[in-house]
Amino acid sequence: ISLIKITRDDLSWAKVVNELGSFSTTNLKCYLRQIKKNGLSAATLADENGFNILHHAVLKEVPGKVDYLIRKCSKIDKLTPEQTVKWTNCTTKDDGFTPLHYACYKSNIDALQSLLHYGADV
Repeated sequence: ISLIKITRDDLSWAKVVNELGSFSTTNLKCYLRQIKKNGLSAATLADENGFNILHHAVLKEVPGKVDYLIRKCSKIDKLTPEQTVKWTNCTTKDDGFTPLHYACYKSNIDALQSLLHYGADV
């Protein structure tokens, strides 16, 4: 999966990242579909530092959000299992950290379990 860089000023990206902190998934689901309608894949979007939606979800620490994102984005974007594994292992630009690194750093066991289930490298 090659990442598409977007800026923090992008309204859709800002809405998605903000919604990751919510316990509701209703708006997030709409934003993910909107991204798809614009010809993009949520799984290929990353900010200028290489943080993708999974990195942000891990850092927001909302239980079940990482699992929801992987399931929903894989379905909406029709990702193969191999593409899903590659997505869960995307690294940030400066430090080369994956979402799994941040899950460990934040002691986010829920995210850690979801990422491992979907193929994150240990």
